[in-house]
Amino acid sequence: MRSQTAEGTAAGHGPAKQPRLAALLRAHAGGLAAALALGALLVAPQWWLRATDPDEGVRAVLSPYASSDEGFDLALYAPNIRQAYDGELPIVDYYAGGSDEVSTQSGAAWLELTGWLGHAAGGIYNALLAVTTLAAAATFVSLYALAFRVTGSRLLAVAVLPIALASAEVLKFSDGILGLRERYVLEAIVRVNPGGNFLAWLRFLPPVMPLAPFFAAAIAAPEAARTGRRAWMAAAVVALTLLVYSYFYFWSAMAAALAGWLAWLLLRGEREQATRLAVIGAAVALLSLPEIFALVRGALTASDDFRARLGATTGLSFEASAGEIAARLVVGAPFLLACLRGPERNRLYAALYVVPLVLSRAVGIVPQPFHYSDQVWPPFAIPAVVAGGTEIWRMLPQRLSPYATGTAVALAGAGLLFVSAVQVRAFQQTGDAFALREDERAAFDWIEDNVAAPETVVSPSLSTNMYVASLTPARRYLREAFVPGPSDDELIEDYLRASAAYGYPPGDVMERLDPAYFPHGEFIDDARAREELLEYSMAFYLLNWQVTDPDRITARIPRWRARYEALLALDDPLADGRRADYVYCGPRERLFEGSGAPGVYVRVAFQQGEVTVYEIAESGADGAKRFGGC
Repeated sequence: MRSQTAEGTAAGHGPAKQPRLAALLRAHAGGLAAALALGALLVAPQWWLRATDPDEGVRAVLSPYASSDEGFDLALYAPNIRQAYDGELPIVDYYAGGSDEVSTQSGAAWLELTGWLGHAAGGIYNALLAVTTLAAAATFVSLYALAFRVTGSRLLAVAVLPIALASAEVLKFSDGILGLRERYVLEAIVRVNPGGNFLAWLRFLPPVMPLAPFFAAAIAAPEAARTGRRAWMAAAVVALTLLVYSYFYFWSAMAAALAGWLAWLLLRGEREQATRLAVIGAAVALLSLPEIFALVRGALTASDDFRARLGATTGLSFEASAGEIAARLVVGAPFLLACLRGPERNRLYAALYVVPLVLSRAVGIVPQPFHYSDQVWPPFAIPAVVAGGTEIWRMLPQRLSPYATGTAVALAGAGLLFVSAVQVRAFQQTGDAFALREDERAAFDWIEDNVAAPETVVSPSLSTNMYVASLTPARRYLREAFVPGPSDDELIEDYLRASAAYGYPPGDVMERLDPAYFPHGEFIDDARAREELLEYSMAFYLLNWQVTDPDRITARIPRWRARYEALLALDDPLADGRRADYVYCGPRERLFEGSGAPGVYVRVAFQQGEVTVYEIAESGADGAKRFGGC
């Protein structure tokens, strides 16, 4: 199995003659077929959702409360895709509810592309399916190319694909490596119980969209630095620029790793390679100026409350997850040490392994730095493990090589079975939650056809706001934790005004702001119960990671209660708030009993089953009546 690499033979002979494209495709037909099959497996739940019907209601393509890796993420990002589809470019910040008070969103290129393609694809969810399918295929093709370039073996390169995919999912299961010591974690893995989560790599936007440019950059950047060939230089610039426009945590970690490798090259006196790498970095920085400008502007306009909502504090901490970082370094030590051998690119791959672990403790410098260890590190570790494993394999006695190869193939088979089972089990657990009642589907269709931006639909339900913003061009009333400009009080103000319009009792409204209702328990195998849990826990979704510091919320609840009681005393609590044009009444709005605000006058615009959409009207308008709650 000691086959020839793309740079030469394992014995170090000269480079092989480059085949023509047709011959190259024939030689790697099996590997490319395996890569495309793994890409199809990755996005299978999205295709499955569109090809099946739920037991009750009608199929929905997103669910705010089902499968955090697919349903909730799509519910969070879909409103911005919808903005682009409706021609509102550039799109504004995530979760902004149509507010014009926020800056242009960074990391929005894929969202804008998906929305723009929606017109050709017949809707944003068809476009999303096409974009993520192509991204998944490109991810595994580029990973196969990386693995073949490092190992020189088509068989081993194919084996890398399911091993990497299964390893990422196991890490997600265990929330790291140390979690594997826990019996309940091992039982979940052995029993293939994904807890209602689709495969970790499926998340859109992160991390499925940055994976292909990352693996491509891991191939092109070292080759460009080594050879200086124009094709490799251009490929490195394109891949790294796409990475910058994809996801902040990925490109910032890649930039730090490349900076470390540049310093290494300079210390070793490799000035030609260092110069080429610096030229690539300068070109990428120039092409990425719009994205960097949006990012810096967003950071400068962010409120202190916003930083607290994302869990960012002052200072730098390396202590909180020292054990987990140490465990990952211990597991990777043999591969990292082996990366000291072999081609110069191996040193870059070692840096890619280590840098996200260091950045994961950058509390106070970037928001939610745990993303570096949770999302960035698993794919960043792959090049070092493959390269280090290849060097270890080459050091083995010749008689042991077949056993090592056989072990890799067996692990690949087990990984493929595991991942396939995870996808099937996850859909079985959550498929019915990707559904809407027929009357709600009809209501959103009516809003789609009759309400246009900037008209706003009011509801105190988080799920309803997400559905409105994702399935229709209308604005939603509630904004969420990731809007950088508004303070906590401003976000809560929207929630209090909406609740006051429905006449909800103060006790119910304040209870939903209680951090005790943070939904951190075990997976609930009941769609309705999960939905109700989300609706009963507004604190997390409006204020996000402040629930880990509940004193920040608890101390302000008396002030918010006083404000809410003042709003209840108003005839029309919506009058001097954010724009309000329609009031939505559905099953979630009826989880709490309310009598309506006396000065809010409405007339029925749509009614079917248990869902009514009211248009806010003047008190003397035809058909207008006082809103009496849902």
